[in-house]
Amino acid sequence: MSAGPFDVRRIAIEVARPLRVTVLRADMPGDPAIFAGDDEPETAHFGAFKADALVGVVTAMHHPRPGAGAEGWQLRGMATLPTVRGEGHGAALIRAAEAFVREHGGRIAWFNARRAAEGFYAHMGYTTVSEEFDVPGIGPHVVMEKQIAG
Repeated sequence: MSAGPFDVRRIAIEVARPLRVTVLRADMPGDPAIFAGDDEPETAHFGAFKADALVGVVTAMHHPRPGAGAEGWQLRGMATLPTVRGEGHGAALIRAAEAFVREHGGRIAWFNARRAAEGFYAHMGYTTVSEEFDVPGIGPHVVMEKQIAG
């Protein structure tokens, strides 16, 4: 999938999970990188590659935000390696996930965003639509969403 000058393509969930753990949940016990819906047929996982090395991941799944209607798709597991942040891989991943959502009839992309990443997502056109809440063991989050043009 073309997402600008970056190599972003669909990947298997087994490829995405190790990077999810490394970046998002390294200190959590068990297998914290398995999300409900990962294996659903409508779910897509995307990876960003730099010199053939996986440097970022995101998942798009048809999971409407509670109270927001059936057109919503949740983005989950967004993670980029700290060594490549600011290079555009995260933005390329978001654009690829949004294109997938749009191609599959989605009108809204939403996610639970870590407060520390809220500015990045706002720059990508997302709006905060909730009060802050705590995800145990991870920290403060807000719900953000964006209307996806058809």
